Amino acid sequence: MHFLVVFVQLLSCLVFAEASQVQHYSTNAICRQNNCINPIFPGLTDLSMLEASSWQCQSHSKVRKYMQFCEPVVNYNVAVPSPNKSMPLSALVEAQEKAAVTMYFYALSGMNMEPQEFKHPEQSGDQCVQAVWTMVCNTYFPKAEAGCQDGQGSNYLRPCKNVCGAYLQACDVRCCDEGTRCVFDQQVSLAEGGTVQLTGYSDNLGPSAYCTGGTNWDNNSGAPRAAGTLGPGALLAGLLALVLPLARDGPATPEHRSGSQGSRL
Repeated sequence: MHFLVVFVQLLSCLVFAEASQVQHYSTNAICRQNNCINPIFPGLTDLSMLEASSWQCQSHSKVRKYMQFCEPVVNYNVAVPSPNKSMPLSALVEAQEKAAVTMYFYALSGMNMEPQEFKHPEQSGDQCVQAVWTMVCNTYFPKAEAGCQDGQGSNYLRPCKNVCGAYLQACDVRCCDEGTRCVFDQQVSLAEGGTVQLTGYSDNLGPSAYCTGGTNWDNNSGAPRAAGTLGPGALLAGLLALVLPLARDGPATPEHRSGSQGSRL
């Protein structure tokens, strides 16, 4: 009986963990919002503009020496804006870093955090701070398309959906509507009239050739979990497979144990 009680307790914990990981919003009338900033995702409102821009591929080795804020996050070949007039690579990288830093500061301020205290997110143990940092750098420094050579054109690759999911989880974002979905395509009404099409993040898990980000951080440093790491659902399935046969057959008796003569339960 004690065995079954423990099993039920473990089962309850895993079910709760699974539910808390998936549900980021509530339709409950007394829903309590948390970190529901505007825009809900750092850099979201720039995605359409970034996607419509022209981009050119550059190797990681070339751009990293001009990076400061995003250098620890960007460990892939990138696409940088392809301007109409000639500009040095250093200036292109600097402009993208400035955009990432600006959005980073806006997001932290919106969550009532003091950005000046987190000017070096790589040194912070705050998971939310690092998730915001990762998201803005993946947004403004998109991955170069596979096989693209330096100087060649590239499409803008949106951040992967698990980059967005890691942000929601790390910052415990809760909104009392469906605004926290990472993958969406919807029309939004403008205050001045008319509508605009708003599209969310790539429906791909990173790392992937079709989206940006998803590189796994060490869990002890406040990083997003690896896409392939077992979540509560997988652990629950494994626990059921292990425990149900034992529960059906009943606890082992001394006669069924090999090499346990004279031992006690």
